Amino acid sequence: AILPTGRVNWALSCAAFVSKRFPFKEFKYARDRGRWLEEFRAQQAGWNALKPPHELTDGQGLRPGVEPWIRHAESDPSYVHWIAIDLGQPRDVDEVVIAHDPEWVSAGFRIEAGPGDKPWSAALAGPQSKAWGDLLAEESENRSPVSRCSFACRTTRWVRVLYTHPAPVGMTANRLALWEIEVRGPDRVSLPLSGRKYT
Repeated sequence: AILPTGRVNWALSCAAFVSKRFPFKEFKYARDRGRWLEEFRAQQAGWNALKPPHELTDGQGLRPGVEPWIRHAESDPSYVHWIAIDLGQPRDVDEVVIAHDPEWVSAGFRIEAGPGDKPWSAALAGPQSKAWGDLLAEESENRSPVSRCSFACRTTRWVRVLYTHPAPVGMTANRLALWEIEVRGPDRVSLPLSGRKYT
């Protein structure tokens, strides 16, 4: 469904910065788990830049035969993943919609606003970054493949989704999989809408 008149997905075709995909396949046996978790914690402030078009903001939604954005997931609380979306300039936002893979619905996440109109820097990377001080929404027992989180309208250039529990409710999974993230808000200048929308 297309968003109602006066609403826009500000994240459409925007750049994103994401936590690194740890090369866990290099560790073939369960006995290696402690070692690779230790190595992951040592580099968890690292990131990858996603330039548009990319799967998280291309407006295409779930596509059969196409792989979603995937990260290995662990129940260890120090092993978390995050996605920071650059809206390009400060925007008024009041809702974030996340389309998880229906087979891997993540249970817990936080949605945070970033620091003003500053460009990306190393200070914004990693789960312990203090730059993300404004909590917009938090979910601890999400069960919906399409997670819709509304909050009081805020003006921000940056929105981050930080996964605190990537496994589905009641499970210990090894996969975090997303199809799309929308950052919605009021359209005050009547911009054209495009892309797949989630109601």
